[in-house]
Amino acid sequence: MKLDCLTGDTVVDFRLSTKRNVTIYTLKDFYAYFHSTYQTPVICEKNIKTLTGLNTKYTTVKSIIRAGIRRVRIIKLENGFNVTTTAEHKIGIRFYDFMAAKHLMEGDLIRICLKDNKIGFSIIESFSDWFEQPVYNVICAEPNNHFLANKIHVGGFEGEL
Repeated sequence: MKLDCLTGDTVVDFRLSTKRNVTIYTLKDFYAYFHSTYQTPVICEKNIKTLTGLNTKYTTVKSIIRAGIRRVRIIKLENGFNVTTTAEHKIGIRFYDFMAAKHLMEGDLIRICLKDNKIGFSIIESFSDWFEQPVYNVICAEPNNHFLANKIHVGGFEGEL
């Protein structure tokens, strides 16, 4: 099974369904929390911020996977946002589409989350060279199998585990 992944330093907005407060986690910390035996009772859903339509909402996280060490590169946007991803990870482009990171080019329009929790866009400025780093992936409940990673709209894991 080949996973499309993000690095452990990627930041996500996380909350428990029974609370209004939001905690900012890196994927590495979110993985540790999600799989911890000391966490809030299992009946409490774990949610991650995503974009739907023109606004943000929270979608249920079914699991988070640590996928080993993989080749990644940094995608840098014109507005200063960036995300480090494997070649296969899907990135939000235009209003509703997703494209594998390996097919993106400088100048492509990427979907992001603005400060007011509304949809926005930024242009890809550059890419780093490829390097290896530990990676993770989030599996969200359908139909919102996508989430915000460093405020960039990305696809979640698709397929069977």
